[in-house]
Amino acid sequence: MRSHSVHSQTLLKLEERVLKKTVPQLPLLPEYGRGSWLYDESGNRYLDFFTGHGVMCLGHAHPALTEAMIGQIHKLVHTGNHFHLEPRIRLAVRLSELADGGQVFFSNSGAEIVELAIKLCRRRKRGNPRPTIVCMRGSFHGRTYGALSATRQREYKRRLGPFLPGFVEVPFNDPEALNRAMTHHTAGVLIEPVLGEGGVIPATRDYLALARELCTRTGALLVFDEIQTGLGRTGEMFACRRYRVRPDVLLLGKALGGGLPLSALITHPEAASLLGLGDHGST
Repeated sequence: MRSHSVHSQTLLKLEERVLKKTVPQLPLLPEYGRGSWLYDESGNRYLDFFTGHGVMCLGHAHPALTEAMIGQIHKLVHTGNHFHLEPRIRLAVRLSELADGGQVFFSNSGAEIVELAIKLCRRRKRGNPRPTIVCMRGSFHGRTYGALSATRQREYKRRLGPFLPGFVEVPFNDPEALNRAMTHHTAGVLIEPVLGEGGVIPATRDYLALARELCTRTGALLVFDEIQTGLGRTGEMFACRRYRVRPDVLLLGKALGGGLPLSALITHPEAASLLGLGDHGST
């Protein structure tokens, strides 16, 4: 990594004083990006394999995306969700079409949309005194408390408990363990079709097909967290298409906003009807 200029060193010292760091940072201060490249103030360029945690799927400063963002900013930035907005309607229609029908809920981040999925699952078994959600060992679903309770990686949970009850962990791609975990208490099964932070491990088709069968049998919701794998990351629009297994609930984020805070949950009308006015919201 090239040495920092005096200006960059001053900025980094200022950052050290006023910003609390909770994640490790690379020794790079990019000034702008184009396509797959980042550039510093001296014009040095760096091939960006990081892509903002997988957010910048079209690269930096993509002309079409930039034009759409600037055009909308000049017209209307924010109203809250109590108004009907044409861009939101058109995006929901497009996502519904891509997902072969269904209803869409938008939020600001992947973790927030996982929270809504947890609500849907629990509401599905609202008459059950001990509803559970089956999660995969090594999974990652976000940093809010519900999403973190579903996340099955100890390093993200150190000294932060107690967590929400009702989450059952099973080894990934283990059909027998999944079979044993599924009971009449099971409200949902939460799966990344490709285990992301757990090692980029694809699920087997038989495993996802079994999850579909067991959820149908027990009345649980099958939730695919495609916040990382969705929108073309696996060569299909959604990873579940490669497996020919249809979830009840599909979660999208990251690439969906192209750098802006946006996530979505898509589900069939029956599951969507589990939530009424006031049951969930997002500014």
